[in-house]
Parts: sequence; C-alpha cells; structure tokens
Amino acid sequence: MGFWAQRMTPSIGWALLVAAIVLSHAFLVEAREVSIVAGACLFEVEERNAGIVDELGPVCGATFDQIRQQLGVPPPSHPILVRVVRRFEDLRTAVPESMDVPQWAGAYAIPSIPLVVVALRHSSGAPTLELGVSLAHELSHVAMHQKLGGKPVPRWFSEGVAIQQSEAFPIERYLVLLSALRAGRLMPLSHLERYPVHAGHVNLAYAQAADFVGFLLRREGFMGIRHAIRRYAGGDTFAQAMATAFHADIPVLERQWIKGLPTTATWIQLLTGDGLLWGFASLLLVLAYLGARKRHRLAMARLAAEDELSDIMLLAQGKETDDSRH
Repeated sequence: MGFWAQRMTPSIGWALLVAAIVLSHAFLVEAREVSIVAGACLFEVEERNAGIVDELGPVCGATFDQIRQQLGVPPPSHPILVRVVRRFEDLRTAVPESMDVPQWAGAYAIPSIPLVVVALRHSSGAPTLELGVSLAHELSHVAMHQKLGGKPVPRWFSEGVAIQQSEAFPIERYLVLLSALRAGRLMPLSHLERYPVHAGHVNLAYAQAADFVGFLLRREGFMGIRHAIRRYAGGDTFAQAMATAFHADIPVLERQWIKGLPTTATWIQLLTGDGLLWGFASLLLVLAYLGARKRHRLAMARLAAEDELSDIMLLAQGKETDDSRH
C-alpha cells in the first residue's frame, strides 16, 4: 500500500468522501443555468442566483412597457435575452470580442440580437447597485435600436434618453454637472458623440447627456423625442430631425441649455446659501446611496441564503445515499 493508504482511517475516508460529494454537487448547481420568462425578457441565470429574477422581472414588464411607449416602439415579437452573470469578467466573455465593453459597465446591451448582459459585480469586485436601473437603461438602448432599425445616433442622445427613462432622480449626476459648471469644465456636445477617451470624463459626459435630454423633455416631452426619432428613421439627418422636432438647431439648443444652468444653480444658492447647497445635496446623495445599498444588500443576502440552503440539502442527500448502502 502507498503512504496515504496506510494511514487512512475510516473517519478520514468518510470525511473526504462527503467533502467530494458536496463539492461536486455544489459545482454542478453553480454551473447549471435556468431559463425564466418574465415580461418581455427571457432570463438566463445560474440556478443558485435565480432569485434575482424577482428583482429584475418587473423591469421587463411595466417599466419596459413605459420605455417603449415613450419611444413609440411596438411590443417585441420575440423575448429579449437577459443573461445574468456573476462578474465583470463574465460579462466581457458573454459578448463578442469585437464589442468594446467599457470598464465601468455593470450591464451591456447588444440591441441587434437583442441581448442584455447584467453583471452582479463591477470590475472592481464591488456589487452592482441598482441592478434594475442598469437593466432598464440597457432596455432603453434595445428599444431605441428597434425603432431606428439600427441607425446610429450620437452617444449623448442615446445615453441621455436611457438615463431619463431609467433613473427617477439622478441627483448624483446633477451634482457632477453643477461641479463642472462651477469649475468651467463642461464639454461640448460634439465631444460626446462616442464614449469619452478618458475614464475621468465619463461621469461628466453622462451627467451632461442626461441633463441636456432633460432640457429637451421640458420643452417638448417625449412627444418631441418620438418626433425626432420618426423623422430620423424616415430619412432626415439627425440634425434635421432634431431641428424639426425641437424648433432649433442643436447648437442653438445647446446654448439655451447652458444659459439656463447658472440660473438654476443661482436660484438654489440664493435660497439656501452656497455651503448649505452642497451640504444638503451631499446629504441627499448619501441617503440615496445608502438606500440603494440596503436594497442590494437584502437581495444579495437572499441569494446567499439560497446558496447555503442548497448546500445543506446536497449534503443531506449525500448522507442519505450513503446510509442506504449500509
């Protein structure tokens, strides 16, 4: 006999057998995927994480109905595939290599399939907060693509519309915008046609896109957005479509938007004082962030509890199988 065989006691052998059974079953449970239909989406998710569909399912129902109605998009003829993965690295491998997935993404859409991949963790390893918001954002891109038949639009337009459709009150983005305004760091819309080259500009680019589209919505509502999309899909250039829908060229609209920003900030400062403005805004931001963390922590705790229950059941099944043999 070998060295280890000579020293293997029955108790050690039993422990190793149980450990092997538990680990093999846990691996199979972890790797097994299930498909769940919810609203307009078909979710593909690891069985141990299937509970996340309870959180994301409603986004594919009433939320997506509102998104497509605002853009004038009919119900999809086929389900939108939503793949839920654990990590950002899994997100990168779930899409074609040619796709340039930004490092900051917690979700990514390929509207032409249509496919949305949602990661439970960012590239930093931190949990993705507000998964429902991320999914709604990507579903907006899917609906926009469907309406335009894949015709490209400026990044500020698609991202601005998606943010307005998915985020109820983007206070964090507004604070970024006001900070850049005070420092004279606003970027021209012409620089926001694509993702910013420098990661440090990303938050400001998204904040500007969201607020400029919000400015357009205050002028004409989603009726104006639908009008512009319809004209663009019908053959107008994007600039012509925007000018027709909003009664001014894009550069004119941009100047009007910028002109209105100091007025908004000045009124807040007059009412609250400069220090109170930022203190109150910071408090709102912290409260919103803590609320999001709490909701996500509860969801992750539920998933962890399901994992532990699954492991316990597998261990029990292994023992029952062994007992039946004696």
